Amino acid sequence: MPGSFAAHAMRYCLNPTCKEPQNLDSAECCQACGSSLRLQHRYCAIALIGQGGFGRTFLAIDGGGVGSGEWGVGAAGGAGEQEDHPLGSQTLERKSLSSEPTLCVIKQLLPQSTIAAERKAAIALFHQEAQRLKELGDHPQVPALLNAFEDGQFYLVQEFVEGQNLEQVLAEQGAFAETAIWQLLEQILPVLKFIHDRHVIHRDIKPANLIWQRDDEDSRLVLVDFGAAKLVQPSDYLQTGTSIGSAEYVAPEQARGKAVFASDLYSLGITCIHLLTNLSPFDLFDSANDGWAWQSYCVEPVSNRLAAILDRLLQNALSRRFQSAAEVMGAIEESRVRNQKSGAQSNGESPLLTTNNQKIATLSTPHSPLPTPHSPAIAPWHCAHIFTGHTACVNAVALSPTRAIVASSSEDKTIRFWDLQTGSVTTAVLDHVQAVRAIAFSPDGEMIASGGQDRAVVLTRKWYLDVAGRSELLGQHTQAVTSIAFAPSGQLLASASRDKTIKFWDLATKAEVCTLKGHRLNVTAIAFSPDGRFLASASADHTVCLWTTEANLNIQMRFTFTDHVGTVQAVAFSLDSQLLATGGDDRTIKLWSTQTGRLLRTLPGHSWTVSALKFTPDGSTLISASWDGTLKLWALSNDYSEPAIVLTGHSDSVNAIALSTDGKTLISGSSDKTIRIWQIAG
Repeated sequence: MPGSFAAHAMRYCLNPTCKEPQNLDSAECCQACGSSLRLQHRYCAIALIGQGGFGRTFLAIDGGGVGSGEWGVGAAGGAGEQEDHPLGSQTLERKSLSSEPTLCVIKQLLPQSTIAAERKAAIALFHQEAQRLKELGDHPQVPALLNAFEDGQFYLVQEFVEGQNLEQVLAEQGAFAETAIWQLLEQILPVLKFIHDRHVIHRDIKPANLIWQRDDEDSRLVLVDFGAAKLVQPSDYLQTGTSIGSAEYVAPEQARGKAVFASDLYSLGITCIHLLTNLSPFDLFDSANDGWAWQSYCVEPVSNRLAAILDRLLQNALSRRFQSAAEVMGAIEESRVRNQKSGAQSNGESPLLTTNNQKIATLSTPHSPLPTPHSPAIAPWHCAHIFTGHTACVNAVALSPTRAIVASSSEDKTIRFWDLQTGSVTTAVLDHVQAVRAIAFSPDGEMIASGGQDRAVVLTRKWYLDVAGRSELLGQHTQAVTSIAFAPSGQLLASASRDKTIKFWDLATKAEVCTLKGHRLNVTAIAFSPDGRFLASASADHTVCLWTTEANLNIQMRFTFTDHVGTVQAVAFSLDSQLLATGGDDRTIKLWSTQTGRLLRTLPGHSWTVSALKFTPDGSTLISASWDGTLKLWALSNDYSEPAIVLTGHSDSVNAIALSTDGKTLISGSSDKTIRIWQIAG
């Protein structure tokens, strides 16, 4: 973080009627109006960074609170407000491990209207934004919600995203090159897919709400300001809502109060042509012909390939527009393949959104021969069953090692147990009150662990006897739990979180025994090696850490792998623990030696994010799943760069896979709300 807190020699009064809000840094009360300059005894505004019709946004310092570093529970505002509080009847306050201050962002709601209905609508937007940020904040390109409370006014406290928004970049550097637009699309479309999969329409996509976050090793676009976001219910498609959004970027149907997911895509298209031309969207619309006339105003001509994508994003008629972010991503990939087949030169790299001077695309790295055993050709697979019943995305699946039972967890806040033969199901919430992101069976099959958006790590013993009555809370992370893994011994459980840490839990004492801190951004996936010697962790910081784990919990960092150029979403060990497979947003799969740390091979992977990986028991085959909706089986005993088998059938992202101990049954969970059971034919 550049500079220091000492450089901020001012404190800003948050009293909306204060005539002289700036105060010296040493002041505790405003010298002009006498108001306290500290919210909740910890937050101090230091600069006004934004102001709109519903409120103001401040850069602030979080001075920390007392406590041991856990999340405490405090009352949510004044009397009569608790039932409507955005975080429920209680608010979660993060208590700092030290008194070291950190930057954050404070959003203050200022309903201007004296009309009761309008004030109620403005306050409802505040509640809505808090709820949306709480649910969506585990994505590395969405700012986390740290707190929400009432202190005279309503306040949201968010993670500070350091960087410039694209409106500022445009003002400083001028019109964007085509390569920068391609990278913008590649970075933001997965974020839109993520929020749309969770039934949220952002409704205010524009350059000012896209922040270019960068440091010495990384850069990414972050989508901010969910104040206009809308949670979509099935009945909403039949109703007319409020017209909201920024006029220059709003879709026609959204202006009529009927926003749909494709409305965000329309706004994204306008954002792109604004950045390409450096002209107001109002000046690019041809009213006489009721369409966009933008290409002739581009500072540099764009390819027909990009023009075709943008023109379809900008269609006024919904029937002619892309319907989903996944559809846009598929069209981009198809156009890329056609472009390569035609022999055209691929676009170069943009100086704007470059990550380590490497393109976020399908990469191929020279590799050494893999130490894999000889194996016969991969047998054909088929889909034997499709389980339906979840009402939202399936986030994780697990297969019991002792029973023919599949467990699945979902954005619908439930965990379901399915009979592998009959498809019959028992639903258990297991004390989770928000989306469940991770589940795992213990090695003896007697316990199941789970974690999710509510930050809780829950252990359920004898789950097959009495699910509802035997769950217990092991503890909590300070942000959403993203991954769960049992040690092969069955004595320890590891949990990973968006709070950048990995916690170890002793299952005998139910105590937290160790916390690992090795990543700069959220930890996305963890896995133990079958021999118990290693733990692998993947992160949004583009790295994979390989830790040595010993019986006395003397855990040490062995290797850090840095060859990925996007968020790493998946890790998996071979059965002999000699190989580690990793994959993620750069669409590649990389194979590493756990003994030497060498990169052995890079597979071209998928057309979109690699979300899950599994080795077959004999080590001859690697199975990968992807947001492109497919599963691929790779024969590791040869040097081919193409998968031996591609399994299709899911209509949306495949988010998780599980494999039986004999390697003959494969389970996949998807954003299409289904679970597919794949078996070797015959």
